[in-house]
Amino acid sequence: MSKIIMWGACTIKATPISNTGATLESAVTLSAPAQGQTSLSMTEGEKQEAKIEGGAVEAVRRDFDAFQLTCRERVGSANKTDAFSSVDGVVPGEFAIEVTPTENASAPKLNIARATIHVGIEYNATDGAFFVYTYDVLKPASGSMISFT
Repeated sequence: MSKIIMWGACTIKATPISNTGATLESAVTLSAPAQGQTSLSMTEGEKQEAKIEGGAVEAVRRDFDAFQLTCRERVGSANKTDAFSSVDGVVPGEFAIEVTPTENASAPKLNIARATIHVGIEYNATDGAFFVYTYDVLKPASGSMISFT
């Protein structure tokens, strides 16, 4: 039996969450991120240890992990403005994010319950210009920040 793996080409859909100050009225989908330029990174929450005399650890407490999804989309003749019409990188409001694999419809979809979006611009002579979309994951009122369906 082969495993169905979530990798390769994907689309990224950002749906505005009502009552969060989002100025976009409908979802925005990025359908052509640059190859190998979509990634989810994690920063491990700070670990605190309660030690007793002699240095033995009596208890451990951890803060929540922090997550950030990043993708880059080439600037070209068809897309001279970023997908979110940001103003100096700022996209108002909060969004639910879905990363959907396009190479295998049976592969799991990555879901982010709540995130803010920042849009940057990068350029180098080898690869050209890119819009850099950064989705900072926020803790929802309940449930996990990241899930797979």
